[in-house]
Amino acid sequence: LSIPLLGESVGRHRWSAVLVGFAGVLWMLQPTGDGWLESVALLPLATAIAYALLQVLTRRHADRETTQAYVFWYTLLLTLAAGGALLVFPGKAIQPDDWLPMVAVGMAGFVSTILMVQAYRLAEASFVAPFDYTALVWSGLLGWFFWAEVPSATTLTGAVVVVSAGLYILHRELRRRALPT
Repeated sequence: LSIPLLGESVGRHRWSAVLVGFAGVLWMLQPTGDGWLESVALLPLATAIAYALLQVLTRRHADRETTQAYVFWYTLLLTLAAGGALLVFPGKAIQPDDWLPMVAVGMAGFVSTILMVQAYRLAEASFVAPFDYTALVWSGLLGWFFWAEVPSATTLTGAVVVVSAGLYILHRELRRRALPT
């Protein structure tokens, strides 16, 4: 998305890493075709597309908008999207014990949004994006710590492929920037 929306150039190494990373995602998902087009199965895909658009729009507007304005609009849009999702996929009522973790997640999201805006002010979207792969590590650790979830071997293998592809992009970018001009 950084090509058509930002005019950034993406070379063959980045494209190769993106394709390898996508193969890692497919490995984790193990799509069989059965139920692949159901609304719940498409939710992660829609989330990934929305997040990619968010990254590109952040890069495009990070130097023109204040961090406070960006965080306000991001929070407003996220709240509306989450509220809409609750209308489509209703869940159970929020319990009193749920408030503290919800506030903690909200504060972490607030801080991460501020840091994300700053990162996109300083670097190209295609350079910043690989750092998002650390979310795989954190989600795995937090899932294990809070819910005793252990990722399957398939998930771990796919995650290693995805993270490796992102680290490859980072390595190439660091080498490219280190070369004398």
